[in-house]
Amino acid sequence: MVVDRQGVIMAAAGRTEDIVRRTGARTLHDLVLAPACSDVDRVLGGTEPAHFTCFSDSLVGWFEIRAVPAQGGSWWLVWMENVTAREETMARLATVHDATEALLTTYDELNSSAELDLATARIGFSDGFRAVFIARSGDTGDIRGHVFRREDGTVHRSEEITIPSGSQAAVFLSRREQTVVIRRRREAESTAEFCENHGVNPRVAEGVAEPIDTFVNYHRGRLSVVLFNRVGGVGTADRTVVETLLNTVAVFDACLGHR
Repeated sequence: MVVDRQGVIMAAAGRTEDIVRRTGARTLHDLVLAPACSDVDRVLGGTEPAHFTCFSDSLVGWFEIRAVPAQGGSWWLVWMENVTAREETMARLATVHDATEALLTTYDELNSSAELDLATARIGFSDGFRAVFIARSGDTGDIRGHVFRREDGTVHRSEEITIPSGSQAAVFLSRREQTVVIRRRREAESTAEFCENHGVNPRVAEGVAEPIDTFVNYHRGRLSVVLFNRVGGVGTADRTVVETLLNTVAVFDACLGHR
């Protein structure tokens, strides 16, 4: 789009034109939240190319705004790029980093894998997941673990669940595919079909205690996690977030094993 020094939109084309038409914006200020208006004024009051990131209330998302002056800054070429996914990923990673840093400060107080698992589950809850299956592989390749779920502020832990090696269970998916695995239930797929198609163990499903629509599976060393039903859904950001979480927790787990 083209704006003058006061931010009045003089012309727009392509996707930007569609944005202007949908929002009814007359100025660049109309497209950003009030706190970012000072950024708009700062940029348009200068003479050098600039960019900043802000939230757009009218577009319900995060945008990076790049501006290049023309004719000595009497008018500006402005581009808006939707960076909502990037900003939400960074916010989620910040939550995980803060939680794992807090875990580090209390590490000496952890006396068992069970306490580490509970702390890990709480991090998963803080990231919006409704239930977490945390398990470890033994010498035989079998996996044993527990489902943690939170209800009315209370964390519930299932009885120990054993899943034999070689099974097609969901907890083994990332080990077979060597990457973070994300699964979403299709609209035409029932919950029972989804669980059967992707190997969700019946006892794990019982521990989740609600219909399963999504899960994310990853492993590091002997440790495996399956995180279920994230509020707001799952997407590509979960690869980075879950990998970051488990890589950190796996280090704590290895240290506990050598105490």
